[in-house]
Amino acid sequence: FDQKFTFLICQKIDFNFQGFNELYEEKSLFRHRHNMILSVEDGLFLYTSPNGHNEMWCYPSLAGEDLLTSWMIPKIHGDNYFKVFAHYMFQAVSNVTILFPDLGQYMDYL
Repeated sequence: FDQKFTFLICQKIDFNFQGFNELYEEKSLFRHRHNMILSVEDGLFLYTSPNGHNEMWCYPSLAGEDLLTSWMIPKIHGDNYFKVFAHYMFQAVSNVTILFPDLGQYMDYL
């Protein structure tokens, strides 16, 4: 949960976009992928578990398992994908712990 939370927001995707896999090199780690892509006209791209659960998730991997791309389409979900985007943004920001490094450990002050 303390990884950088990344997202893209655009008006419309103007190329044939089937999911996150097309945006990344094959060797890139799932945990380094965008958490969400919000296209105002096309919908919201999230992740879902490959084990048959239909729950959407804003993290590309969970407990070491790489998740599948999930797509909320406006024709089916109406404008609910804006609410889901806002919900996951709030959840991700709320889950991050703030770390205060001890700078004394990094300084040679003696």
